[in-house]
Parts: sequence; C-alpha cells; structure tokens
Amino acid sequence: MLKDMKEIDYIKEYLKLNKFTSTLECLEKEEKYLQAERNNTSISNSLSPTKSYLSQLINSYKEKTNKIYLVQNAYKNLELKRQSLLSFSRQIYSMIISYIRDFEDIKKVLDVTEMTQENRKKVEDYNSKVNYYKFHIGKFNQILLDDEWNTKTEMINKEIILEHKKNLTAAKNNKDNIKIMEILLSLRLYSLQTIPEIRKNLINELITNDILYITESKNNFFINELLNIHSYQIRHSILGLISIISSTYNGVSYLLSNNFSILEKVIEIMKGTEDGQVLQRFGLSILNKMSLKENTISIFIKYGMIDFLIKLLQRSRINKINSFCVDFSTALLANILRANDTKDFLINNSNSVYRNLMETFLSLLEDNINTTMIKNILMCLGYMISIEHEGFKIIKEECRFHTRIDIFFDKFSENKTNNEHQEMEKHKIIDLCKLILPIHGIRPKISVEKNNKKNYEDIIKEYENKTGNITFEYFRDEIC
Repeated sequence: MLKDMKEIDYIKEYLKLNKFTSTLECLEKEEKYLQAERNNTSISNSLSPTKSYLSQLINSYKEKTNKIYLVQNAYKNLELKRQSLLSFSRQIYSMIISYIRDFEDIKKVLDVTEMTQENRKKVEDYNSKVNYYKFHIGKFNQILLDDEWNTKTEMINKEIILEHKKNLTAAKNNKDNIKIMEILLSLRLYSLQTIPEIRKNLINELITNDILYITESKNNFFINELLNIHSYQIRHSILGLISIISSTYNGVSYLLSNNFSILEKVIEIMKGTEDGQVLQRFGLSILNKMSLKENTISIFIKYGMIDFLIKLLQRSRINKINSFCVDFSTALLANILRANDTKDFLINNSNSVYRNLMETFLSLLEDNINTTMIKNILMCLGYMISIEHEGFKIIKEECRFHTRIDIFFDKFSENKTNNEHQEMEKHKIIDLCKLILPIHGIRPKISVEKNNKKNYEDIIKEYENKTGNITFEYFRDEIC
C-alpha cells in the first residue's frame, strides 16, 4: 500500500521503473552501509533530522490518502444505511396498506346493527392484528433510530412468514379464493421489497418455515391443491411465489424434495397458456431454474417440452411474442440439450426432433435476434454437433449447417455497434463461435461434450456465490 511506503521506497520504485539499474544498485549499497552505521551509533531520541521537501510531500500525501480512505468507508456505510432505510420504508408502507384493508373490513362489520358472535370474533381478530402491526412498526422504528445498523437483521422474520402461512392455511380450508390470492400476493410483495443483498436469507426463511407444507407433510398436496384451483389470479400469485423460492439451489431442492409433481403441474399450466402471457413467463422462469438439477431433464422429455419449445420459437418468427418467453425458451433448451438423457433421447428416437431443432436454430440466426438468444442458440448447436451419430451427420449436411454458420459468423462480425457494451457483447459471441463451432472449416477450440464435466448443482452454486444478489421476476403488465 502506498500509505505504508517509506520515502526511500518511492525513489527505488522510480529508479526501477525507469531502468536506472546502476543508480539503484549504488543506492541499495549505500542504504545498507548507512543502516549498519546507524546500528553502531547511539542517536538521541530527542534529535530529529531536518525533513527534506520530498519527505514533507510524502507525509502530506499520506495524510490525504488516510482521509480519502475514511471518506470512502463512511460513504460505503452511508450507502448500506440508505439501502436498508429504503427496504424498511417499503415494508412499513406494505404493512400500512394491509392495515388499511383490515380497517375497511372491520368497518363493514361495525355497520351491521346486530353484533353476532361471528362478528365479535372478527372484532377480536382485528384488535390482535392492530397490536401485531403496532409491535412491528415499533420494531422498525427502533432499527431506524439505531446507529449500529445491520443489513442482515431480520426484516424477513419468522413471525411475518408464519403469520402468512397461518392465514393462507385458514383461507384454503375455508375455500376463500379471494383471501388466498391476497395472502399470496402480500407474501410476494413482501419478498419483492426485500433488498437484493438479503434475498437469499428470505428464501431460506421461507424454506425453514415450510411455507408450502412440503417438508412437514412429506408430500406436495397443499401446493398442488392451490395450483389446481382454476383461477388466473391464484395461479399468477402462486407461480410468482414459486419463482421466488426457486431462485436458489436450496429453493429448487425444497420444491423437488418429495417428487416432481410441482414441476409437472407448472409444465401443464404453462403449456395451456397463450404465448407471451404472464403465466407462461413465470412458468418458463421456474422451469429454467429447475432444469439446473439434472434429474429433472427426464420429466421435460416425458412431457414433450423439447417439441413445445421448438414450436414456440417457430411461432415467434411469425408473430411477435414477449422477448422474455423467447429468451428463456432458448435458455431452457440449452439446459435440456446438455444432459445425457437428452442425448440418449435424440439418438434412440427418430431424426425428426434433431432436424427440427437444427433447422429452427439456424433459421433464427438468420433473423434479427438479440444477443442473449444468439448465445443460447450457439450453445444449443454446440451440444448438438458434439453428439456422434451417423444420422445426425446427414441431417447437418441437408440443413447446410456449415455454410449457414459461416454466413452468420461473417455477417455478425461485420455488424456495427453503437457503444462499448454492444462491442463487448459482439466480441463475446465471436469468441463463443470460434470456441465451440467449426467456422470456415476450422475445428472448434473445445468440444462442449468433453468440457461438460461439471454437474448442474456445481454450476448453480458457483453462480450464486459469484453474483451474491438475487433477482426476482416482476413484469410491468402483471394484472391480478
């Protein structure tokens, strides 16, 4: 660190960088001689040598550097406080909204002239809720006033999640679909308002408190019954919550811990939804996250997801479909195609699936598609050409694979970019092409098949550790 360097070190560094080798050697010898002389000479502590201009300059610089470090650290702490304050404020706002809704409900009860036993119970429940809100708003206020802030501190606390769980169970038992939808929406809103840095903690809290009764009941009856309710609003709310939980490896493991029934139901709902709709987007998001566990791939194959995704991509060339669906369809196909189960499926079945995939991917590359799709498609093609099979070689020739890939590469390489980000993306795609595909007859640098040694669990864990922050899906056109 510069602030710890002595004056002589600056001089030596300067001589070294400018290649004054002889001068540097003389200086080092002189320094050793003076050091030995100092060791043999008794110097009074009260005496201090006159400071040179260089010494004064360096000491002054050190003081300024220390101040800069202090300012930077103070800024970081201030930013953490700001982020926490924003999160706490949003959560307080959410609780106030819930309070107002409950107040409206109790007003309806009080308007009834005859105070029945049922209404008295509602009044008691209302009073307990008021006390509950007062307690938590008071707790938020204490945290806001506390100088020792800790951004990991539980705004995501057990009590709030258990309260939602209790209310959700009661609403489901009473078959109150409106209440079910409101509770699920409230829980998702609570999750979305959590700052990204602590969202992983939120998901762990949801799992620990078994929000969907998956661990406690050793089956998926509770969540499957919710998914079986034929209500757009409820399906929208429950898929939004599943999407949040599936955002981590632990969350996916929790959802799949008993069997694959949740995955199967999500596939069923998504396939029965119109292209581009919010339910389809949530479905594709969930399936992408679940596909990172290799044992799910057989389910995707069993339920015809490869054919479904191919047809969706083909329809996107004719009719405009929400870009999220198209991007995530190609990403999901890349996850499916990298698995050994898919390789066996393609080899053991007719060549029509392989041909449809090859033709669809090459046709999309000829269109004006975004860079995310291009990267996903290139990975898909890399996995496909790595499969050794005589029939597939014939299909590649019939689809003019090599010619069309070369044309795409040349055309894309000539594309002009408008900014530095676009230029970086362009070079990433060019490098990816050279890495995994045979461009102009040159063998790819690696085979994705041979480089496919890491299992899915390692990949998702690595990703979580690198990114730290977690993104929860939210779409502007969501309507409940």
